[in-house]
Amino acid sequence: MKIDNHQQARPQWGINQADVVFEELVEGNITRFAAIFHSRNVTDIGPVRSARTGDFELLSNLNTPLFGNSGGNPTVMRLLNEVDMVLVGDTNVGRAAYRRSDERKAPHNLLTGTGEIYAAADGRCGTPPQMFSYRDANESLPSSAQPTIAI
Repeated sequence: MKIDNHQQARPQWGINQADVVFEELVEGNITRFAAIFHSRNVTDIGPVRSARTGDFELLSNLNTPLFGNSGGNPTVMRLLNEVDMVLVGDTNVGRAAYRRSDERKAPHNLLTGTGEIYAAADGRCGTPPQMFSYRDANESLPSSAQPTIAI
């Protein structure tokens, strides 16, 4: 899901419930988030924004992912149709999956939810591979492990 990070888009809806969030530089000093929702249903996600060329490489590793977005320029949309993902955008088959919040002005008010996105995709997506491996709870830490309180 492509999510707005403009000052007028904050606080975002649902991003804190995403499994993974990538921040992408889109123009100038403006960034957007690519949020992956996999393990839970989220009612309100947004503000949803447009696809960008950086999304291809980022999302191509996810085995035919659903990609929620609000469209994109003609070149981006043509390229998106050539990659292995299911587009559920505001400008194509997913239009009914989106709604506007009256809490903010456009373009910072386009919302969706995982239920609406899954329904619009009509089962055409794949299961993403495991992105990270985690230590088993019974596995010991290596002797070189150090506690930390900051990243």
